[in-house]
Amino acid sequence: DATTCRFLDVFLLFCLLADSPVEHPRESVAIAGNQLAVVERGREGNLALASVDGTQKLASWAKRLLEGCARMAAIVDDVAGETKHADAVALQRRKVDAPERTPSAQVLAALADARASFANFGLRQSAAHRRWVEARASLPERQAALADASAESLERQAAIEADDRESFDAYLRRFMTLGA
Repeated sequence: DATTCRFLDVFLLFCLLADSPVEHPRESVAIAGNQLAVVERGREGNLALASVDGTQKLASWAKRLLEGCARMAAIVDDVAGETKHADAVALQRRKVDAPERTPSAQVLAALADARASFANFGLRQSAAHRRWVEARASLPERQAALADASAESLERQAAIEADDRESFDAYLRRFMTLGA
């Protein structure tokens, strides 16, 4: 949904602009181990992950990352004159504080309510999603609107590219001085 997209925008901007030291082979092993630990045991309340500073609790690390995302959201929202990006980060913070709000918790609750296997639950969800998409995609006016939006987007892209006279190096220098 739009809120998730706003959070992803902020998160990706944060990842792009945050300091990122060169990764060492030992760190690569730790990152792979952390990923596996989160996949297998991410719902454990006290899950500890390896970091360059020692071990950190998953929730503490997530909160620290979300603080960086919140700073980025404030900048984006300031430019846009709104709070939608900050609201999206706040929603993610609430999930860290209350894990029962996470998608995985919602799936587990739905599985318990349905008393179904994960495979059956997945098949039912897939069928429901397919029906939802088909109901919306088959509307001729929706198809026409999407085709018009696509054509307009391609025209705007072509106009922007045709008007671009600045080299990438010049753009990068100008971009880097904006934040200084």
